[in-house]
Amino acid sequence: MTDAFTIKNYSILTSFNKTQIYMKLVDTVTHMVYETNVEHAELRLSLTLEDIYKIITACFGEDEGYKVGITVRSGLMKMKFHAVVGGFLRIDFDILVKERIMTNDNQLSLFMHQLEQKQETAFDTLIARCDQLEALVEKLEHTHEHVCSDKYPVSHDSGRHTYEGRQNTLFVQVAKTEFDTILSC
Repeated sequence: MTDAFTIKNYSILTSFNKTQIYMKLVDTVTHMVYETNVEHAELRLSLTLEDIYKIITACFGEDEGYKVGITVRSGLMKMKFHAVVGGFLRIDFDILVKERIMTNDNQLSLFMHQLEQKQETAFDTLIARCDQLEALVEKLEHTHEHVCSDKYPVSHDSGRHTYEGRQNTLFVQVAKTEFDTILSC
């Protein structure tokens, strides 16, 4: 019997066989992995292992009357299970799970994955800033055309606006300042 759950930022996989309960928890933010095999004797409960597994899955499933608290300190995860069975029997127990130590290859893979996520975020931010810049340049061009249309005649050559007479360096300076402001954000 195998079940999967998601609680807060943890992806949880549980499995049950006649002699033990397997649990694997992955922190979806830090990508740390915690895993353990729990045997009946470790829990010191007067229930069958199958009943304990049902309580654990009900807690992970956040059924009414069932809950689990997860805390992590120094590579050790503590899960506090609280269950009210049948509306009157309260069962509380803890399971400690050690962090699974990763090999160098896994650490490198994790680092590359995190680097790709950062690169994707930076790329999305850059695209958003470029869109802002494009909108600002269009706004400034429109304002510049409006202001200069009375002073300088406009000629249309191959779809581009050119102004005859002296160049308006103020427009270029304002656009550059706005561009620098957007990129510095």
